[in-house]
Amino acid sequence: PSAWPYRDWVIKSLNEDKPYNQFVREQLAGDEMAPDNPEVLIATAYLRNPIYEWNQADARGQWDIILTDITDTTGELFLGLSFGCARCHNHKFDPILQKDYFRLRSFFAPVQWRDDMKLATPEQQQSYTKQQAEWESATAQIRASMEAMVKPLRDKKVEFALHRFNDELRAMVHKKFEERAPMERQLANLCERQLERARRTFEPLKSLKTDEDKAKYTALTEELKKFDPLKPKPLMEAFVATDVGPVAPSTTFKTRKGEHEVAPGFLTMLEPVEPEIPALTGSTGRRTALANWITREDNQLSTRVIVNRVWQYHFGRG
Repeated sequence: PSAWPYRDWVIKSLNEDKPYNQFVREQLAGDEMAPDNPEVLIATAYLRNPIYEWNQADARGQWDIILTDITDTTGELFLGLSFGCARCHNHKFDPILQKDYFRLRSFFAPVQWRDDMKLATPEQQQSYTKQQAEWESATAQIRASMEAMVKPLRDKKVEFALHRFNDELRAMVHKKFEERAPMERQLANLCERQLERARRTFEPLKSLKTDEDKAKYTALTEELKKFDPLKPKPLMEAFVATDVGPVAPSTTFKTRKGEHEVAPGFLTMLEPVEPEIPALTGSTGRRTALANWITREDNQLSTRVIVNRVWQYHFGRG
């Protein structure tokens, strides 16, 4: 439901003749470039469009599919190269190595999908928080009475959803956020998205047992509505992504010789040197390094993509 601002951002960028290098950089690393600017942050919705089956119990397998999709799409979309062919093994006459595929994937290894952010400036968020606090203070007693009636029933539904996951994933969910390793934060996030859906779809009046409880809850709901004029207008949901933190989970791949760990890197054939990754607060800086490399002026791979695209639309044929 909150994906449409990204569509509008794409249209607006084209209509305003935004420089193509900026257009690419904002999608790959807008959160690292301008985290407080909603006009830039929304571009990271690019990272939110892989295959995602929200009800999958295999969160680890689902996250692998998501990272694979982001990696494959980035190679094809911004470089015009099918990196995905090298995911399983090297090919005899293919210039893209299996190692190159996973080095590209490593740039995206720390990505975290966010549902707790808003498309608002710091000033807008501050104003919202102040007004929200006033509403919460005025309605604290009413909401506490409502919560006491439905919390045990809602918690039961959430617990049922949690037991769809295996012991390993449940243990990650039960950990405090700061106690989780980077990968545990990502996998727990996928699990918690399902738990949040269970909370969101919980219907109190259908769950309460007696007519007396239903009548009491309805009366409290009507009482709460009287305070609606105090409530702030909701801020726009941010369908965006950031890094899970300043430390990235490891990226590994398997060959017949065993498992290998790789760091972020570019095509060995073109750029064998290690990337320059900026030091950032709260983020790894990996996607900024990738965006810088893709959009550098002498990168003929990325330039040919947009040139050919414009040529195709203008003359009808690439």
